[in-house]
Amino acid sequence: MFTVSSIEEAKELYGGHWLNKKNIKNYSLKKDDVNGGEYYWPEIDRFSFPHQVKTVKPVISEVNGYVKNKGTVIQAGGNCGVYTLEYAKHYDNVYTFEPDSTNMTCLTLNTDRCNNIVKFQACLGDTHTMTAIQNPIEIMDTGSIHVKTTKAPPENLLVVESKANIPVLKIDDIKFNDLDLIHLDIEGYELYALKGGIETIKKYKPVIVLEVCENGHSERYGYSKEDLEEFLESIDYKFIKKLDSNNDNVYMSNSTLTSS
Repeated sequence: MFTVSSIEEAKELYGGHWLNKKNIKNYSLKKDDVNGGEYYWPEIDRFSFPHQVKTVKPVISEVNGYVKNKGTVIQAGGNCGVYTLEYAKHYDNVYTFEPDSTNMTCLTLNTDRCNNIVKFQACLGDTHTMTAIQNPIEIMDTGSIHVKTTKAPPENLLVVESKANIPVLKIDDIKFNDLDLIHLDIEGYELYALKGGIETIKKYKPVIVLEVCENGHSERYGYSKEDLEEFLESIDYKFIKKLDSNNDNVYMSNSTLTSS
């Protein structure tokens, strides 16, 4: 447990690492012992790297089984590009969104040989605004960075916060020629990202894959898992299955299912 004085010291020390407030180089190459190769990665991370290199191939392989055409995929959060890079091997176009500057630096370096990836340092949502991002320090996970919540974090959770200088964009802002898959793992903000893409979703009826956790990710933004399911039903989407390799759920348009 941190004392009051050490909380401020920890925020000063670790905030620079998590949110790159001090303009320092805080990433290095990490070897991927699961799939081979290596990635640029934030040095402070302890959880996200081993989880992603373990799950990326089985998750995307399973997802691709539901996607008929491999034209365009939206993938968020981009994190450091492990999933982005793998999707780029299977799809003509990958649009990825990642708000954190260090993660985005790593993502850019890790995908620098791919010419079919469009990168946005931004959040996805349902309104045009600027936001801060937050991350709990103790869990040492670059994948837990999220849009700032209106509720104060629990007293026993040490959270660092960026400036409110991250743009929030809508999926509907981009005039796609096609869209076959939306894969969102954005720490509870999935409902708002979908609402910001409702016209695009209705037009192209992409397969939708969402992280759906039971530990309150969505509740910090004022909605429940049931609210998410109701929204998807309202746009004629049906739950298909929970992926075998992680917490993601697959949803498909009823009209697509009927015509296939």
